[in-house]
This record gives sequence, structure tokens and C-alpha cells, in this order.
Amino acid sequence: MQRPSTGIRTAITSSVIVVLVLVAVLTLAWRNYQNQKEAELATLADEAEATAETLKAYLGGQLATLKAIAAAPPVESSDRATIDELLSTVHPELPDFRFIGWIDPRGLLQIVAGPVATALPIDLSDRAYIQMAMAERRAVVSEALISRVDSVPAVVLAVPVIG
Repeated sequence: MQRPSTGIRTAITSSVIVVLVLVAVLTLAWRNYQNQKEAELATLADEAEATAETLKAYLGGQLATLKAIAAAPPVESSDRATIDELLSTVHPELPDFRFIGWIDPRGLLQIVAGPVATALPIDLSDRAYIQMAMAERRAVVSEALISRVDSVPAVVLAVPVIG
């Protein structure tokens, strides 16, 4: 059997070296990619946690405001005229709320301060957040939904009147 010529051996050796260098470069590139991906995921997780804390604090403040309104004597009295007057007075001071309303024990939205795109009452008794707020007698933040008041996407904060 004949030995390959020196030129062929050099070409094979060079090819093997090129392949080994290419494998090493690709391995380093892959490790670099994985490290960058892990760093980005860690950054995203940190940002998500910070955003969640900010949102929790914001919603806590908004719910505290609504709890104070729910505990006000006009609201606890269930007198619609005084509730309407109170909500109309406080709504302009709550710029983060498109509207604020009072729902009766049957789940019917009876009073709204703010823009209303439909006639009252509006039956909300089938909404999970209303059922939960009434059954558990606690503040509830709804899932994202389409508002029945003005037909736009919304997240609703519901606070039961306990009294």
C-alpha cells in the first residue's frame, strides 16, 4: 500500500487542525451564548420581581383608598342619593380610576361616578371578582376583562361594603 504524498498528508493535517479549531471556536461561542442567555434571564427575572413589587404596592394603595370609601357612613347606609353624592365628590380626586361605582347585594351596578356608556343598572353578578368579593367579604382584583360599563379592557378593584 502506498503512503499518501507529503502534500496530501499536509492537507489532511491542516484540515484536521482547521476542524479542531472550528470545534473549539464553536464550543466557546455556544458557551458564551448560554452564559449571555442565563444573564439575560436573570435580569428579566429581577425586573419582573421589581415590577411585581411595584404593582403590589400600587394596588395596595388603591385598595386602601377604596376600603376607606366603602367604610364611609354614606356607603354603609346604602342610601343611594348619599352614595351617589360621595362617589361624585371623590371620583375627581382619583385620577387612576376611569369610574367608581356601587354594586348592590344582588350584584347590580346601581351608581357610577365617571363616564358610563350604558344604562344602569348593569348586572355584574356573574363576574367572578364580584362573586368572590361578596362571598369572601374581602377586596379582590379582577382578571383583565372587557368592562360592561364602557366596553374597554379593564382590571377591576372590588371592595365589599362590610357593615
